[in-house]
Amino acid sequence: SFAHPAASYMSAVSSVTGTAADPFSVLALLGRGSGVETIEVAVYNNAPAIQSWWGGATWNQSSAFWIAASSTNEAAPPAGAGFNYDSSGIGVNSGVEYSVNARAKDRSGNFTAPVATFTFVFDDQLPQIKLKRPPVSAGQTISDLPVLSGTAVDDVGLARIELRIRNNGAGAYWNPGTFPPSFTLGESDPTGWFLSAGLVNWSSGTFPANFWANSVNYSVHARAKDNAGNTATVSDSFVIDS
Repeated sequence: SFAHPAASYMSAVSSVTGTAADPFSVLALLGRGSGVETIEVAVYNNAPAIQSWWGGATWNQSSAFWIAASSTNEAAPPAGAGFNYDSSGIGVNSGVEYSVNARAKDRSGNFTAPVATFTFVFDDQLPQIKLKRPPVSAGQTISDLPVLSGTAVDDVGLARIELRIRNNGAGAYWNPGTFPPSFTLGESDPTGWFLSAGLVNWSSGTFPANFWANSVNYSVHARAKDNAGNTATVSDSFVIDS
């Protein structure tokens, strides 16, 4: 089984790790080991233009090319033997689907059947996010801001847009959902972020009347997270003059 990669979208795959065990071996039955002798890994590129196995230097194999993984000391099942394959040298591209495969061989020469397989999409590119309301402009003064809105895009897939609002005079962030608005949250407090409505075209929803105080300096922050966890943030500051 695999411990890493472990998500359908991955922003980094520097290693392939997991465990293997042979519950039917004599060693395992005696509680002395997993019975596993070797563990191997093979990686497949599912891109329509490639559809080949990694051969150690490039995607040039038409059938599974098994590469030995390093393994830990054996332990009796269910712990088994851990394995680690350094995949940092594999040439992967953002937006492409890959399948990692692992098989174990016991001391009798039997191989795992079927092999363990895990498929994921690699994505190491940041999403893009923009503010429309308020428009990004240093030191601007605006009369009202009924809604925060903007756009976001990602080459693979957006997961969510999160927003937060800071009262710069008070040096604190809005506690989402409070009205009259309570600005009491610190910089590192994750509860200051709230979800937008929409992804590609997103908005905060309409704020109540008198949400923004006159002559107060505010900043708004918006961040886009994609399915692999890559995050991009945009912010803007303004003063309300109503």
